[in-house]
Amino acid sequence: MLANPLWQMLPAVKSGNVHRISPATWMEFSGLASAHRVLDDIDCFVNGSP
Repeated sequence: MLANPLWQMLPAVKSGNVHRISPATWMEFSGLASAHRVLDDIDCFVNGSP
């Protein structure tokens, strides 16, 4: 996927603003606890905390 030309055209990819995440958190979305884990991931990337 990373070598796909369409992926390379995305603005976030071009600006280096792409982050690797745990697929389990995002693919097994199943309720409130999952929603909090997804939001925690987003918060880490937006605010730069590990």
